[in-house]
Amino acid sequence: MGHHQDRFDRLLVAQGLTETMRLLTHDSMVARYGAVLVCV
Repeated sequence: MGHHQDRFDRLLVAQGLTETMRLLTHDSMVARYGAVLVCV
């Protein structure tokens, strides 16, 4: 999962994946993590 260098963003993605939450983002790098993310 090394797409993004920001540790906080990676933490949010990890939490979204483990807790089956949706993460809304405007960051295209974060959006590469998959279905748990919604790019706005």
